Amino acid sequence: MVKKYCEGVGLLELLVTIVVMVVLLNLAIPNFWSFIQSNRVTGETNTLVTAVNYARSEAVKRGEIVSICASDGGAGCGGDWSDGWLVFLNPDGSGSPGSDDVLREWEGVASTLSLSMETTGALAQSRLDFDDLGTVRVQSLDNYAFRWHLQPVDCSEGQPFRRTVDVSNVGRVQVLNRAC
Repeated sequence: MVKKYCEGVGLLELLVTIVVMVVLLNLAIPNFWSFIQSNRVTGETNTLVTAVNYARSEAVKRGEIVSICASDGGAGCGGDWSDGWLVFLNPDGSGSPGSDDVLREWEGVASTLSLSMETTGALAQSRLDFDDLGTVRVQSLDNYAFRWHLQPVDCSEGQPFRRTVDVSNVGRVQVLNRAC
């Protein structure tokens, strides 16, 4: 009778397998991290675009001025855009929401992201107003710009994770991909 021995994996095969796994993980992990960063920025950008489009559509639907501004904790406008924003009815154009004027409020971005706003020209203000036609209310279109910039806090120069949300004078929202 012949005895059969179970042959196992030798030390050399085990070491080769471990080396191959380490090399593959070193290639995959940085790409996976980039994928996660990109998805976080894209998700927050989409949330902001949703809020702007909501404000614009409510202005058209209601036939009056609707504004979006940085929220100071739900009590009104003020504070930083990174902390959140709200959409409110603004029929008199004052920029201060009344107690019944707030239509919707959004929480701020994650602490790993940075959100800043850029306004130029006649629109050097901290809120964006839409009129009953869905266009941006401005005094003059000279050098008009209303943009938000969203990127990871630790974004190194040249990384493609910066998103710019640009609102045109007719209310059209455009998202631009930029390098940090």
